[in-house]
Amino acid sequence: MDSEKLRELLDGDDELGGVDVNYRKYVEYDDDDETFDPQSFLNDDTEEASSEDKSEKDNVDDRNNKSESHKSVEMDLSVLDEPVEKSHKNLFKSNRFKIICAAAAFGLIALTTLYICISYVFYANRFVPSTVINGFNCSNKTVDAVYSEINTSLEDYTLAISVGGVEFDYISGADIELKCSDYLKDILEDICHNQKKYSWLKGFFIKSDEIYADNGLDLNYDTLDEMLDKSLVFSITPTIKSEDAGIIYNGKEFEIKPAIYGDEIDKSAVRELVIKKIQCLDDSLDIAAEGCYVQPAVTEKDEKLATACGLANDYIEKSITLTVFDSTQILDKSTLNKWVTVNFNADVVANEDEINEYVKLLDDKYSTLNKTRTIRTHYGDGVTVSGGDYGRKLNTDKLADDLSAAVMGFDDAEVKGEFTSTAMGPVGNDIGNSYVEVDLTNQKLWVYKEGKQVVETDIISGKNDGSHNTPTGVYKIKEKQRNAALKRENNHTATYWIPFSGDIGINDASWKTEFGGTTYILEGSNGCIYVPAAAAKAIYNNTVKDMAVICYYHSLIVNPVDTVTEVPQITAPVIDYPRVDESNTEKETHVVEGFTEAEANNDNTDGESSEKSTVAENTTPADNNAAAETAPAQNPAPSDDNIIHEEIIPPAE
Repeated sequence: MDSEKLRELLDGDDELGGVDVNYRKYVEYDDDDETFDPQSFLNDDTEEASSEDKSEKDNVDDRNNKSESHKSVEMDLSVLDEPVEKSHKNLFKSNRFKIICAAAAFGLIALTTLYICISYVFYANRFVPSTVINGFNCSNKTVDAVYSEINTSLEDYTLAISVGGVEFDYISGADIELKCSDYLKDILEDICHNQKKYSWLKGFFIKSDEIYADNGLDLNYDTLDEMLDKSLVFSITPTIKSEDAGIIYNGKEFEIKPAIYGDEIDKSAVRELVIKKIQCLDDSLDIAAEGCYVQPAVTEKDEKLATACGLANDYIEKSITLTVFDSTQILDKSTLNKWVTVNFNADVVANEDEINEYVKLLDDKYSTLNKTRTIRTHYGDGVTVSGGDYGRKLNTDKLADDLSAAVMGFDDAEVKGEFTSTAMGPVGNDIGNSYVEVDLTNQKLWVYKEGKQVVETDIISGKNDGSHNTPTGVYKIKEKQRNAALKRENNHTATYWIPFSGDIGINDASWKTEFGGTTYILEGSNGCIYVPAAAAKAIYNNTVKDMAVICYYHSLIVNPVDTVTEVPQITAPVIDYPRVDESNTEKETHVVEGFTEAEANNDNTDGESSEKSTVAENTTPADNNAAAETAPAQNPAPSDDNIIHEEIIPPAE
């Protein structure tokens, strides 16, 4: 029963007045037959209070006034709800809790003190549990005990080296002078003192990592190396060698080629492992079990290699249009796949070796500069000529760089081969069908224009004294000058001057009266080629800059009619020169076209010209280093012959 309700009930009764705590004794009932039910009484009282709030409020006020009029002592009825012995039980429980807390605190302090004592007293000079150094179990042992155990283990120590369980070699500690190093005890003490002593309890449950000291033992490393070099295990011939994973072209695209794992023994890895085994005093080493083989550096699982493979496929999905001289070709993936490679860093790069090889093939095809040539002579036979500066030269360095740049792009590209030196003829015959031919043996010169002989003349070449020889080879005409003072030829003035090798050229020589034959032996030039005045003019009018001048030595032609009828088989580019008209070979100077008799007669009136004379001062060849002193320049009278008649326009490169 709610004590508040009961108190309210008792306080409202004048007769009870709250004197007796046993409220059942003093309650009077209106109905004799009914049994008093305090709970229902209270419920009824609650229901009446809810229906008659105002009257109940007045009754409560009256009861409060009556209770104040009574002088009796009020009783605290709240104790009716509590057991009689509650206060005694609470007191007992409070004391027991305090005792338990005190005991627990004392025990905790005791355990902590004991743990600290074990950590920093017992293990002060001992290794904590689960301590393994170089294979030795040092748990709970002192430094001296471990040192003594290691030192004892050195006696009769032997390491057996095997491959797949088959023993090949043995290394004994005595052979390599194995002993404890002077630093071993210091190493052990350093390890012991640096351990976390408070973690000793963990060592009983969790295994610690093994500690390795690489200089705890001393040995003769030179002797060890000698023994390993002579060991049987190093003489095993591998059946297969390891190869790195890479990318290969399968005919359609690049794909990853898996790595190959071979059985070639890695000597450096074996040596390193042998030393570690000796330091740990292990008695066996199985090379196969330890995997001491040369391993591939890159495997097929390498993510960078996979990325490179995709990038390489992107690089070959394009075309490169290559133009070299008169040829154009399209390079697609069938060629580009050879020009893309992956380096050791798994980076996609241009394969410069393949590109340079391709450029070299182009250079062999198009370049003729500084190459030995076999040409067909005026007589119809073939002669071998080397030297000179005439010829086509492909700029291989620039072409290789341009191709590499094009390969490393994602878009279609156009590349054009450039030449550092050009020629007038097509591929296979870069001399063309317009050229000057000079036979230094028979002292003859011919000019061919568009395949036809236009000039034939006797000459005087340089003296054969080793210093003034006319050089052999194929040269370019550097320029054409009128009324030039020839420094090399004692400053003589030439009306027509056509230099082709430094300051050596073709010129007229008014100071000479005889040409051809053996004149050059005693009265030869200082290297230039002298021709009669009429021939000089014809040569001047039928040649252009960069035209080829071919100088060679030939067998002596006693009877010009006896010429070779067939040309021997030759490998170098052959120039198909037209045959000479044998009926005209006896003439000293023969002009087929481009030069008339009238012009020959008028040539004598061209002695003077208003054109300022020039001096040919170019580099002298090594075998023609003699030069005459410079003379004052001549100023001839003006002439209309400065115009080059029927000048040949060379084909475009």
